[in-house]
Amino acid sequence: MSYHFNAGRNRTSIKDDEAYDDPEVLLGVEIPLMVLATIAVGLRVYSRIAVKRKLAADDILIVCGLTCAFGRTVISCMSANDGWGFDVDGPQTRDELPYYRHIFERRIAYIFAVTLIRFSVLAYYLRIFPPGIGSLRIFSWTLLVGAFFQFVAVFTILLVFCREIPKLWQEDFLAFNGSKCFSSPIYSFSAAIGDSVLDSLIFALPIPYVWRLVKIRTAQRIGLVIIFALGFTVCIVALLQIPFIKRRAENSTYFGGVINLLVAIQLSFAIIAASLPDLRAFIARSTPELSPLHHRSFAISGSRPHRDLENASPEFSPEAGRNAFDTKRRSRTPDWMRSTLPESLLSTRRAQVSILDIKPEQSNYESIKVAVNEDVRKGESNVVI
Repeated sequence: MSYHFNAGRNRTSIKDDEAYDDPEVLLGVEIPLMVLATIAVGLRVYSRIAVKRKLAADDILIVCGLTCAFGRTVISCMSANDGWGFDVDGPQTRDELPYYRHIFERRIAYIFAVTLIRFSVLAYYLRIFPPGIGSLRIFSWTLLVGAFFQFVAVFTILLVFCREIPKLWQEDFLAFNGSKCFSSPIYSFSAAIGDSVLDSLIFALPIPYVWRLVKIRTAQRIGLVIIFALGFTVCIVALLQIPFIKRRAENSTYFGGVINLLVAIQLSFAIIAASLPDLRAFIARSTPELSPLHHRSFAISGSRPHRDLENASPEFSPEAGRNAFDTKRRSRTPDWMRSTLPESLLSTRRAQVSILDIKPEQSNYESIKVAVNEDVRKGESNVVI
């Protein structure tokens, strides 16, 4: 039995799913979400270029992921006006071809988009956290490899079940009998469950390390943890697909427009969650008086001279070295207000000392030792530390 309906005519479908097949609902949800995701990435890129004058690998990866997600949204919007109708035997008329083609194209775009987003998040971890945190780097690289193999597995399953897909672009499209390409429970469950598990591990990875930033206020730590934990919404959306996938497996006449909608939401949330840490930095620099990272030193910086300890000159004298330990409470420009900023708050000396559990005095002493010994090598001092 075949069920065919058109976007502009009466449709034969399961009634409680009709709302999700309505073009107005699809366009009304997907387009605003993609606009928000594009704005998030745009502000992230602007912030990086404005501060560092260059983009990092994670920035390039998120732009590529956004491009694939944007392409999927365009395809989904195009399919909103297709001649709708799902038949387990494939298209019966030429008018139905765009419907089946767009389903396959959306899935290809999704696989590449979600993989690039994961690569971007993990590359971001490798950039912002100090190299001394060996365990985090090992876990990040492990998840990178896992994300790559998950991409290969899902992509392979899709290609195996869709090996007849080229017929949809040929004259003998009626010979197409690859319904598993569109309704395979193996592909759908492996994608949904695999996405949820892998994304949970990725977004949970930095939380223990962020919580170890004992040198910053608890409210700031909680704020950072919340920002990283917002990525779990992506995992929840992926799991919400499972009941509809199960329903589709049990009812061959049901394709499940809600699954398409949930996938669009999942991608947009993933892009926004991946950009939130940099957006937080951008907002903090733009409105420091509203930022929880606003140091108390900013309030007194106008009445008291200060210098940036992280950008301090390496030219120390022995006298300066002996007095350097008294500078740890000296006011300095907030991280978000400096003319030259580190890659991230987590790459500042304060954050690295917190994560690596090094005493601040030890960190200062080592930097002074290197500077003074360099002076000795140049013959400018006869004191060796």
